[in-house]
Amino acid sequence: MHDPWLIPFEGERHSGCFDINFLWRKENIYLMDNHRLALWCWLQHMGDGEKYNLFHIDRHYDSLNTGIEEWIDKCQNLEGSSLQEYLNLSHSTEELSDPYKIIRYDNYISLFMHLYSRSLNACRWATHKNGAKPKWNNGFYIPPWELPGNLLFWINDTKETWIMNVDLDYFFYTSNGEENSEYELMFSNEYIMRVFDSIKDSVETKRISVLTIALSPEWCGGWKNAKILCKTISDILELDFNLPT
Repeated sequence: MHDPWLIPFEGERHSGCFDINFLWRKENIYLMDNHRLALWCWLQHMGDGEKYNLFHIDRHYDSLNTGIEEWIDKCQNLEGSSLQEYLNLSHSTEELSDPYKIIRYDNYISLFMHLYSRSLNACRWATHKNGAKPKWNNGFYIPPWELPGNLLFWINDTKETWIMNVDLDYFFYTSNGEENSEYELMFSNEYIMRVFDSIKDSVETKRISVLTIALSPEWCGGWKNAKILCKTISDILELDFNLPT
């Protein structure tokens, strides 16, 4: 039996752009604190010559393009990288002589679109429209009130299977927009259950090829909020997942 902890839990520490505190896997479902791991997880389940759709449920677009030409030059053949090699990919410039990590929590989708465009058909974006808008023509933008009632239909309405990418920060709001302010759940339990019941059904029918879920504690108001919602979602998905205390 494989150890589900690809990266053992490091504690309730800062996540931010680069820091990683855990990565957990059950078959084609991955849970993480930092969304920068998602692209590596997708590549473990993508077949040569296959086409996929991307469904992104997240407060942010995660599609930063600044410096993309320099990034993609250092990110060739990611599909052959170990997890550690993926995390350690770095770049330096004349202005910044110290190398910096290339893959961040806000640019991994841009890298995916540039490096694996032949594998990507269509994208659906359920976001709060935060961050740089994706540069992808075949995209559809979803208001929050349409997501629970239509998610299963959209997933089943294509011949391609889906990469499903979820960030728990989508489900939270804050009154003043500051990262360290009070956060509350934005949606009802019924809303959350309908979304993840549809995702569970689609994983079981293999309409979803890989599911990645990020806790993003700083954008949910802290680890406590993220863990409570993660427990709700894990129960719906029937995952035996608990962060060690």
